[in-house]
Amino acid sequence: MKIKSKKSYLLVSLIILVSILAVSYWDVNPKSAQQDDQLYTVQWSDQSRELSLVGYLSPRQTTWITAPENGSIANILTPIGSQVTPGMPLVTMKSQELQTAFLEALIEYISNRYEANDALRELQSQEKLMQSGSTPQNDLFKAQKEHALKEINTLTSHKRLSYYIELFQYDWKDIDQLTLSKVDQIKDFIKQENKLIHIFANQNGTFVNYQDDKNNQSTKSSIQPGMSVDKNQVIAGISDLNDLSIISEVGEKEIHHIQTGMTASLRLSENPNITFEGVVESVDLHSLFTLGSTSSNKPRFYPIHIKPNANWLGAEELGQPVKITFQFEHKEVLLIPIDAIIIEKDQYFILREDGREKVAIELGDVFDEFIAVKSGLSAGDRIITNH
Repeated sequence: MKIKSKKSYLLVSLIILVSILAVSYWDVNPKSAQQDDQLYTVQWSDQSRELSLVGYLSPRQTTWITAPENGSIANILTPIGSQVTPGMPLVTMKSQELQTAFLEALIEYISNRYEANDALRELQSQEKLMQSGSTPQNDLFKAQKEHALKEINTLTSHKRLSYYIELFQYDWKDIDQLTLSKVDQIKDFIKQENKLIHIFANQNGTFVNYQDDKNNQSTKSSIQPGMSVDKNQVIAGISDLNDLSIISEVGEKEIHHIQTGMTASLRLSENPNITFEGVVESVDLHSLFTLGSTSSNKPRFYPIHIKPNANWLGAEELGQPVKITFQFEHKEVLLIPIDAIIIEKDQYFILREDGREKVAIELGDVFDEFIAVKSGLSAGDRIITNH
């Protein structure tokens, strides 16, 4: 009986010990191996860290062409993208306001010219009387002074009228034939001529239809006949296409990665299948852009200039957004799916396939849906992703 009791005691003790071990095992390994486990094999992967930006293609040197007055575009005399030289006609405009201003300047000039001629005739008559001795000296002096003042007024109005003569392409010979006594003739002259405002090139370059806005970005102005324009509105430009640049801004967290001389991969938004390269020419750490406010807690951005290595870029590409890609580093890393990670008390673990063992790991950079593992795993390890 004693032997039997001892055997029973040992059996009960063994059952209790097995139960304790089982509880401990289940505590460390929440689940036993299952057939529906999704497995992933840890392996080395070539990865590059990159920075993507958007910039705008623009020439470094552009002379903007602006509308001299409110009006509308009549004709585009020189095709966009053409090479131009000083004096070449580019655009004509219609402007009722300028026509009215021209009429007022013309009447003022003719009136002053008429008064100057009257003063001249008075002076000449005074000189004749002076020779006869019947007119005092001060009368002659007064006539000379009046003639001089009238001439000054005539010159002033002549200078003002010259602006409109050049703008509307009138001939001074036709202007000098007009007389103040025939105001209707003056109005008919302007109406019959129906002159347009001529805008000419003032330098060598390429005639372009793009412009920069206040945010340092480029856009197409797309001038067309009949388009209404405001005074001083930019309607086109003359650019040096031999000196193009791509302007972009880099955030304060990434600006330290960008250095002059770095190579960037470039793609135009309207032609994304063509990739070309460019070199960083300048990084402006003194200029600063902020989004929405100049407050210190707003994101800060710094301008950079990239010189494109593509001699085929022309007037049609100006103002287009450009995708800029910088490759910072290239290395091999061990990758695992982010979904495979278990987080417990600020520590990271994974479940290995063998017995669903929980293994502590150290993490690195994120690559889309994967993350690099610095320690804790080796290439070839199989882990469970659906824990």
